[in-house]
Amino acid sequence: MEELDVMRIIDENLSKIQDTDVKNRILHWAWQKFSTEPIPDEIESKEEVKEERRRKKSTKKKSRQLKTKAKRPSIVGDLDLSKKGSKLSLKEFYAQYAPKSNLERNLIFCYYLQNIKKQSPITVDHVYTCYRDISKLKIPVALSQSLIDTAGLKGWLDTGSLEDISVTVHGINYIEHDMQKAESETT
Repeated sequence: MEELDVMRIIDENLSKIQDTDVKNRILHWAWQKFSTEPIPDEIESKEEVKEERRRKKSTKKKSRQLKTKAKRPSIVGDLDLSKKGSKLSLKEFYAQYAPKSNLERNLIFCYYLQNIKKQSPITVDHVYTCYRDISKLKIPVALSQSLIDTAGLKGWLDTGSLEDISVTVHGINYIEHDMQKAESETT
């Protein structure tokens, strides 16, 4: 009898058995009877397997919690967003546009900081300070991720380092030529 014939017979017969415990006992018996190798480490009991899964799940959850407890942005105290030293205050600059999303707001703030205020470097804290400066504006819950999304989804920012954010050429073109202007600007 050939090896494949034996395997086929075993497969046909084991496939007919529905009870997995019975299958496992048969395989265990066959291993002990016919193998020249020792039995591999005994299969852990179901409770041990369940406990291991719970432990891994708990570890993953703790890992996620640690990642979400990232540094909260703070206001940059010496960042002057008034008209002093520039043509426009942030409020005046922001009022020129009608942003529809946080991605567009992120671009407006970074463009203002980079091109009007000549701020370098631009960090998450600088952008947070801009959000706080505009009244009635909701700050994204995950501001760092929002900035990363602005870079990844639109290509308007370079967030290779969140400690040195910059506006890309694509972002400059969008804000200077394509972004929707506020009503008073278009009439």
